[in-house]
Amino acid sequence: MTIEQAFYFKIMLICGYSDELFEYIENTLNEQTSYEEVIIDLAFCGYNEKQMLSVLESYIRQKKEKVDYDVIIESIFNFLQNKYLDSETSVEALVKLMYRIGQLSDLNEERTEPWFTMTIFDEFYEDAEKGYINKDEYLEYLKSFIFERKYYNEFQFYKPVIQQSKIKIYL
Repeated sequence: MTIEQAFYFKIMLICGYSDELFEYIENTLNEQTSYEEVIIDLAFCGYNEKQMLSVLESYIRQKKEKVDYDVIIESIFNFLQNKYLDSETSVEALVKLMYRIGQLSDLNEERTEPWFTMTIFDEFYEDAEKGYINKDEYLEYLKSFIFERKYYNEFQFYKPVIQQSKIKIYL
């Protein structure tokens, strides 16, 4: 298991998505004849997600290698794309998941992307539902963020409302 995989699985566990980790462990145990200690430790956790999280955190602390955050972000976007395409996942559930992922980054306070954009989609979801901002445009922004990695700020969400209001503001 790479350090990037450990970080990704840790994020997914915290967000309540453990299936990929369970599948990874099962596939590793079925396909390999020798195992890393972390795989054995995770396998002995069974389906206890708290124990698995503890094993992953310990593994991450012990590793002294540089982390390629782009690999983690790529895995997260692949997961989000699958959730977006999953007909059982509501937009509300998706943006709440994105918010949770964004909050897990210590960098979010510095408005670092993609974490910042992940958090603002949740913040503007209710506004789109209530019609305060253009819902169709909001959904297009969401789709372009997940599939094209276009980043947005809070001012872009209110742009359609300002244009619709017919109020001219002169500076």
